[in-house]
Amino acid sequence: MSDAGDKIAAYALSVVGLTAPDPEYLSLVAPWEAENDVPRADSIATESDCGLVAHGLVEHVVATPIRGRYVTGSALADLKAVAVTACAYEAGATLATDPAEPGDVLHFGPAPGHPEHMGTVVGDGVRVDGGERDDSGHETIVQVSRALSMIAAHVVETATGRPVLGVIRAAKMADHYGLRGVP
Repeated sequence: MSDAGDKIAAYALSVVGLTAPDPEYLSLVAPWEAENDVPRADSIATESDCGLVAHGLVEHVVATPIRGRYVTGSALADLKAVAVTACAYEAGATLATDPAEPGDVLHFGPAPGHPEHMGTVVGDGVRVDGGERDDSGHETIVQVSRALSMIAAHVVETATGRPVLGVIRAAKMADHYGLRGVP
């Protein structure tokens, strides 16, 4: 476990239940827009925000480059690029021998009926995910329990069949970028 990972996981658990259009939710998923273009932030919050939530959780703790204006549809690629720069993005198959730890972000490929996705590990088989909807249809942050399994040399999310494409290692992100001054 890493200090960064523990801090990311703790922060992730603290924001479970945040829902758009709450200003705290908007600041997490679209910090530039929340400060400079609130109508655009409200618009972003109607999309599937899994990658934006994962990015916001990581950047709350790790001193990653500050995000600018969000380009629609770029959230997963943006966080992956930040991780690749830090040599913190590993192939999903590594999970078979090196399990994800709290604060790590899992990157899932699509499966029938399930789009590409990212979620932040907070415990064994437990994640905090964005990209979910509450009963009113608003984007919300939830805690989910989902097992992973090996199928034909691929690590997959058992419930959905989504393959794990990669894992973003919190410790490596912190080693590269450093930590923000959060408790």
